[in-house]
Amino acid sequence: YGEVFLSAIRQHHGGGKAPDADADAVGSAEIDTSAFVQNERLAEIRKSHPRAYEPWSDAEESELKRLYDVGLSIADLATRLGRQPGAIESRLNRLVKLPDAQSQR
Repeated sequence: YGEVFLSAIRQHHGGGKAPDADADAVGSAEIDTSAFVQNERLAEIRKSHPRAYEPWSDAEESELKRLYDVGLSIADLATRLGRQPGAIESRLNRLVKLPDAQSQR
């Protein structure tokens, strides 16, 4: 495990015991790393999509509809709004009920 992971274990255990001792006592296979992995994955996604998994504001939804109406592609909308293409399609489907063929535009 890397230093970031060990630091997270230290924080979780209040810095008392060495993280290696805790890992040995519990069994390293039983340590829940899912939150750590999710945070790392989210940080990686946000490098190219800074607004990924953030709540949509009313202003963003209005901007999305306006830009879609002037003909921007899903990829262009994703880039402009800092979201993943799937999030753009999903939100558009909620707002304007995209036909299947248009979601590929």
